[in-house]
Amino acid sequence: VAAACAGPILASTNDGAPRLLLQQLSDKNRPVAIGILDAFSKTKRDLVALEPELLRVTQGVHDPEVKKAIPPVLGKLDSLAAAKALFSSVQTGKAVKGEDPQHVYNSRVVTALKLTKSGEVKKWLAGPAFHAAGSDAAKLAVAAQLSGELSLADARGELEKLVERRLSPALCQRGKVPAAPQRPATGPGPVAGTGNLRRRPAGPVCGRAP
Repeated sequence: VAAACAGPILASTNDGAPRLLLQQLSDKNRPVAIGILDAFSKTKRDLVALEPELLRVTQGVHDPEVKKAIPPVLGKLDSLAAAKALFSSVQTGKAVKGEDPQHVYNSRVVTALKLTKSGEVKKWLAGPAFHAAGSDAAKLAVAAQLSGELSLADARGELEKLVERRLSPALCQRGKVPAAPQRPATGPGPVAGTGNLRRRPAGPVCGRAP
């Protein structure tokens, strides 16, 4: 019953309703916490003013089943801070029988971030996200997949580095890597001393033999 009440409470005109629902979210039982997060993911309210609180509260959630409800909520914020929070929470799943909650969570992070309309978020995903991932295979996989989903041509250099490090095709999961933008010719002919160089054809990095 408490979980079902979250939607109507959030739909009320009471300005304090959202913060009331978020109070001690991590201490609430699983069905109630999931119900509250689902209500936030579906609300028509503007959540921008609640961003600091949403980021703080969701970082305190440790129940893997409740965590799966977080990406749609933070995705609605469509901000760089929310994107970084989602990306940093991606982890390598454990070998378990049946559905791995962490794998599901990672997939939902991709689903949330591929809907971004923010140029700032896209710019970060095309470069700094790869650096933030370091050698974390799960984060690199998410960054690579989002580069394809969002057609981030600026990410091509980072994706080529992954291929050179022999981290593909495991990281190239879906879609095609965007082709690098064509560079205009700088002169009528080859520069002296360089020979007749051929331009490497622009094409998807994923699937190229390592």
